[in-house]
Amino acid sequence: MDDTYDWFDAMSDWISEVNGHTDDPNVQAGLGGHTDWRLPTIVEPQTLLIEPFPCGTDPCIDPILGPPFSSFYWSSTSLAGIPTDAWLVLFFDGFVLTGDKSHVIPLVRAVRGGL
Repeated sequence: MDDTYDWFDAMSDWISEVNGHTDDPNVQAGLGGHTDWRLPTIVEPQTLLIEPFPCGTDPCIDPILGPPFSSFYWSSTSLAGIPTDAWLVLFFDGFVLTGDKSHVIPLVRAVRGGL
């Protein structure tokens, strides 16, 4: 839960682990029995915000979604024109910004389903 990833590891290794990929091609037991997990687009985590930045509550998402709230979360969305950056969301106050994909600060949440 508290592990941090750079964007590249989040998009590949972490998602692969969540989807249950193993070295054995006959074994694939994804999280909750599902193997279609992915990083959310920048729009998807913003739908969890109670209100846009600056949010008047702390945290800015329903606490039922669980901590931690004080870190940034990666999205799968790269910054147009600057492919070395991706969009991030801070659930603590609803702040949305971009960060260098090589930084190992943000946390990761996975989503399922089509775009």
